[in-house]
Amino acid sequence: MAADEKRNGNDLTADATVDLAIRAYCDGFMADPRDYYPGVNAARLLFIKGDERSLSDLQHLLPVVSFSVARQGGLASGDPWVVATVLELAVIGGDWITAERAAGKLMTMVDNAWRLETTARSLREISTYYERRDLCDDAKQANELANQLERRARSLAGQ
Repeated sequence: MAADEKRNGNDLTADATVDLAIRAYCDGFMADPRDYYPGVNAARLLFIKGDERSLSDLQHLLPVVSFSVARQGGLASGDPWVVATVLELAVIGGDWITAERAAGKLMTMVDNAWRLETTARSLREISTYYERRDLCDDAKQANELANQLERRARSLAGQ
C-alpha cells in the first residue's frame, strides 16, 4: 500500500507510510537476518523512496540481504522464490548479469504462470523508479526482463 500511495502521488501520507514500512521490514530483518523476506521488502521500499538517505541505506542493506539469500542457495537454489529474490535484488542493485542469469533460471524452474507474473510486476515497479531517476537504460533492462517473464508466463498459461 505504501508503494501504491507513493506511485500515485499521494505524498501527504506516502512518505510517512513508506518510512513506517521500511522501519518495520528492517526491524524484522535485523531480528532474524536468516529470513531474507523482510530484507528484500525493505530494500525495495528504500529504492522506491529514492531520496539520498534511502539510497545510502540501501547500499548498506543490499549486500546483507544478498548474503542472506545466498545462504538459502542463491542462484543454485531449487526454490523459485529464492531465485526470484536474487533476480529482484540484482535489478535493484543494477547487477544485470546476475539478473539475466536469475531470470533465465527462474523461467526454467517455474511451472505456473502466477509466480512469473508476480516477479514481473515487481520488476515493472522497480523500472518505474529507475525512469523517475532518469536511469532509462536501467529501466529498459528491468522492463525487458519483465517482458521475458511475462512471455514465459503466457506460454505456461496456454499449456
